[in-house]
Amino acid sequence: MSIRQFTLFLIITGLLYTIGYIFTIPLFMLQYEYINDTNDTYGTTGSILPLLIGVIVTHIAEKTRRTFNSSNKTSYK
Repeated sequence: MSIRQFTLFLIITGLLYTIGYIFTIPLFMLQYEYINDTNDTYGTTGSILPLLIGVIVTHIAEKTRRTFNSSNKTSYK
């Protein structure tokens, strides 16, 4: 994974989590809850949907960039 891909992944994921908090969309919110009573343990995590969308968008963008760059190479003879 290149720096460009990682940066795009962070931006997309961050934007989706931010949208989730601004508009209160539970599917896009990172929620963490941990309750430890004396003997009981309870834990829950938030949505990983923004992470999955970030990976998919990054993959599609990289494929598109590679296809676009390879099709625009012309030889000047």
